[in-house]
Amino acid sequence: ADVGRTALQHYQHIKSWQDSFTAIAECPKPVIAVIHSACVGGAVDMISACDIRIASEDAWFCIKEVAIGLAADMGTLQRFPKIVGNDSV
Repeated sequence: ADVGRTALQHYQHIKSWQDSFTAIAECPKPVIAVIHSACVGGAVDMISACDIRIASEDAWFCIKEVAIGLAADMGTLQRFPKIVGNDSV
């Protein structure tokens, strides 16, 4: 398979995921996420797009991409500074 075509297919697949999370972020109505236990990977991407996040006492969060040297590419890194209170980015 051609490397360029494979890269384009990956780009299109990732872009469709990004668009789905952006649709949550742009929803005109408040979107509430409720988290209990593990919130890993795509779940963190999804809740970062929500307006309100409520977590149980046993909830824990992990952006595993960072641990293996990748950038989380579904919008988490762009949304997180506003979520954790640092709007200076």
